[in-house]
Amino acid sequence: MTAQVEDDIVTKGRFAEICNVTAGRVSQWISEGKITADALTGSGRSARIVVSIAQQQLRGRLDATQRFGGNGIGTRLAATPPPPPPPRPTIGEAPPLLFEQPPPPPQLPAFDPIEDQIKREKLLQERAKSRRMLEEERERLGRYVLAADVERSMGQIAAQMIAKFSGVLPDMASALAAEFGITQRDVLHRLRAVFDDFRSRTADALDTAADAMPPTLDDVTEEP
Repeated sequence: MTAQVEDDIVTKGRFAEICNVTAGRVSQWISEGKITADALTGSGRSARIVVSIAQQQLRGRLDATQRFGGNGIGTRLAATPPPPPPPRPTIGEAPPLLFEQPPPPPQLPAFDPIEDQIKREKLLQERAKSRRMLEEERERLGRYVLAADVERSMGQIAAQMIAKFSGVLPDMASALAAEFGITQRDVLHRLRAVFDDFRSRTADALDTAADAMPPTLDDVTEEP
C-alpha cells in the first residue's frame, strides 16, 4: 500500500500524532521490535521514522486488542495520515491569518490649506459678482436706490419748504400786528424765534432718522 503523505520521514513525536498515540508508545513499539530498523533512519534519540513502512509493520504486528483496547484505543494506522499542522512562524514572520481581516479604513484626501483658501476666495468673488449684478438690475428697474441719493433729495425738499415758510413770516407778522395793535417788528421777531426752535428740533429728528437708514433701499413688492 502506498502512503499518501507529503513528507514520509518524520520525527517520533510527529509519528505519534499521526497514529493518535503518545510518544512513549512509539518508543515502546521500537523497543519491542514492532517497528524495526527498516522503518527507521538515523539512530538513537535523533532517529526518524519512515511513516509508510512503520504503519505497514504495525498493521501486521499489532493485534486487535492492542490497536483498539487499553492505551492503544483509536490508534490510526491508515496509509494516509492526517495533514500535518501548519508550520509555526519564525521570528519576525507574521502568523497565518485564521480569520478574514477587515478592510483597511478609506484614505481621506490630503488637506491643502492653500488650495482651500483659493476656493474660498473664488466663492466670495462669485457671490460679490452676483450681488453686484442684482443691484444693477434693481437699479435699472427703479426698485433699488442709494440711501445717499434719497437723503440728498429729502434735504433739498426740506430746504425748499423751510425757505417758503420763512418767507411768509413777515406777512403773518403784519396781519397779527394790525389785529392786536402791536408793532410788526416785535411780532416778526417772536415768530422767527419760535420758527427757528422748531426748525432746530426737526433737523435733529431728521438726522437721527437718516443715520438709521440702511445703505440701500429696496422695494419689497415682488414682481408677478
